[in-house]
Amino acid sequence: MNSSILNNPNSFFIKGGSKGIQVIRGGSLNCIKLYFIKKNHKYKMCLGATYISKVQTSHKSMNIILTPRDYLYCQIILSKIKDIGSANHEVVAYKPSTFDGTGFDASKPTKFIIHGFVQTGNANWLTEMAQEMLDYGDYNVFRVNWEGGSSMNFYGQATSNTRVVGLEIGYLVNWMVNYFSLDPAKVHLIGHSLGSHVAGYAGELITGLGRISGLDPAGPYFTWMPSFVILDETDAIFVDNYHTDARPLYLGGYGTPQAMGNVDFYPNGGSFQPGCGLRNVLACSHSRAIDLYRDTLNQTYPYIAHEYDDYDDFKDGHYKLCGDDNQKCPPIYLGIRASEYTQKDRINVQFHFDTNQEAPYC
Repeated sequence: MNSSILNNPNSFFIKGGSKGIQVIRGGSLNCIKLYFIKKNHKYKMCLGATYISKVQTSHKSMNIILTPRDYLYCQIILSKIKDIGSANHEVVAYKPSTFDGTGFDASKPTKFIIHGFVQTGNANWLTEMAQEMLDYGDYNVFRVNWEGGSSMNFYGQATSNTRVVGLEIGYLVNWMVNYFSLDPAKVHLIGHSLGSHVAGYAGELITGLGRISGLDPAGPYFTWMPSFVILDETDAIFVDNYHTDARPLYLGGYGTPQAMGNVDFYPNGGSFQPGCGLRNVLACSHSRAIDLYRDTLNQTYPYIAHEYDDYDDFKDGHYKLCGDDNQKCPPIYLGIRASEYTQKDRINVQFHFDTNQEAPYC
């Protein structure tokens, strides 16, 4: 990428494969121009900003003007390593001095944790998960705080803002690749709910991104949309998703049943989680994906799931045709160790398992 573009915070252009995104940072439009070339059809859109076209409405149920980045105020915060100090530091692309004294090491694997709707990058689960990551491995761990765009009263506005946040993350990672020689294959984006799709938008911009983990990817306005609208298996080398609240929205579900990764996990069937009764129903199943992922960071014994066509087959013990010694469809570890899966070239592979109703879930 042209270094003059990387050093200019007001305008930049990123290309990857057949997709490219141009961010207009100044002016009154505050829009994103997105170019796609798929099956000889060209799409040119200012997504959610200045107009609604037939092309747009066929790919998104609604398009809403994006919150300007100055109002959204996306922060990316590097969690400090214990032996360096307890303070956290906000880092800024094109400002290397913001990395000084943080303990950031470009040779280490790098994790980004991204929250969802009506949440904040300082939420207890997110700060605790960041520390658990640091305790588990020798990582750089960033927390993404986009509460200015996710805390809107209108869910539709937050869905549009996911594109802006994805661009911010993509811009920072690409700048780090160029400035620090960060290996994108060692970068892992972990998003909950809308944060899963934020990770997908970022992944489109980062050539060779190593991994994305979607923790109950949001369903409303995303389920069964085209691949360039949702997190999908093309957004990183390896994409693993965890579906814990896949009921329809009218039944109180916030997630999606759609398999959209290399591997997709459906604990307890994926629609409703044990222990989430009437007294603890609001978003309980939706947040269980976070709890399960965190549990894999804290347990001595790994979680294991098995490949089945659906949950009924899993409960009935009807194995797929896996060959001798289960070689064609080996079991898989969940959570942090899912990347050890040996068949990463496969897509939308469904894995099932049951859990306890409270931690430890294994």
